[in-house]
Amino acid sequence: PAVPGGITKCKASSETSVYLEWKAANTATSYDIEYANKKDHFDGSDQTQTVTGIEFTHYDISGLESGLEYFFRVRAVNESGESPWSEIKSIVIGKAPTAPTTWSSSTTVITGEPLTLYWVHNSRDASSQVAAVIQLEIDGKTEEINYVNDRPEEEKDKTSFYDINTSLYLEGTQIKWKVKTRGITGEYG
Repeated sequence: PAVPGGITKCKASSETSVYLEWKAANTATSYDIEYANKKDHFDGSDQTQTVTGIEFTHYDISGLESGLEYFFRVRAVNESGESPWSEIKSIVIGKAPTAPTTWSSSTTVITGEPLTLYWVHNSRDASSQVAAVIQLEIDGKTEEINYVNDRPEEEKDKTSFYDINTSLYLEGTQIKWKVKTRGITGEYG
């Protein structure tokens, strides 16, 4: 049969499942879906899963691991054999993290002393912190700082920190802060 018209819908149906739809292929009697959590696992790796014998042009794949990106492709099957695979589509599944655990190096500092803000990403889907937004309120003025977690993979889950140069502020300045983080889903907790 011809290659199916490609995956037209690829959406998370839960934190561990993905719903797929694709365009029908003429003369197809069933479809196969191949999926993996790394794109380079296709064509030459035993790290993929295949669902066969699908009689409709939609399917819900469950039992996936939350906090990962998954890649999917589909092919048509009939009595003459199998079509080539369709183009690959991907989606990230998981949950937004809970609020991070926070603390600072001190609650009171003298102007010019170091002040470090610390936080730990509290994942609910086992994904590492991708980014954070730190909101500082200094004497009633608010500013946001975007923090990108570009540390090496083995250090991504370690405590994050942000240093404040207190020499920029006068005695009596009050600094309030809060932080929110996001994991693989891109959704902030």
